[in-house]
Amino acid sequence: VSQYNRSRGVKNINLYTRPSAVHQPLAERNVLAPKGQHETMSGSKGVEYKRLVIRDAMLVNGRGTPPYGPVDILVEGGRVAEIVNVDPISLNRYSPERLEGDRVIDVRGMYVLPGLVDMHIHINIDDDKCGPEGPIYAYKLLLAHGVTTIRTCGFGTDEQLLEHKRLSAENKITAPNLRVMG
Repeated sequence: VSQYNRSRGVKNINLYTRPSAVHQPLAERNVLAPKGQHETMSGSKGVEYKRLVIRDAMLVNGRGTPPYGPVDILVEGGRVAEIVNVDPISLNRYSPERLEGDRVIDVRGMYVLPGLVDMHIHINIDDDKCGPEGPIYAYKLLLAHGVTTIRTCGFGTDEQLLEHKRLSAENKITAPNLRVMG
């Protein structure tokens, strides 16, 4: 998610924050996790909502066309279920029915884009330089930069990567979708 500033161009913002929250501690930000839940380097599980609405977003659809919006985006079961164009003029004159959900995130002035895919990555699992949290940190760094799927190219660590894939599916670690190619 990015914020557009006409005089300075695009300014990158942390993935799940509001522009004013960039320098706040994670627990105080408007993130997907409920208030009071703290994130740690390992063991952060996040929250899954049945219906998540991303409201008033500018959408970069990945088809090479200019961004458009504002739109409301409904996410159900981890997948985009509906994208609804929003007419700002009608919102001021009438009270049209808007998408509702268990959680509504107002991203006015920000851009939403499809998840990025890294097709060639090596994750160092047993490298002493990275330490025991190295892969977990790498996964979170990828996610923070919008990479939601990675295809690993092996490193002699396929068994550990498959274990990470299983742990991620069980929501025990935070990681992008893992495609282990070996």
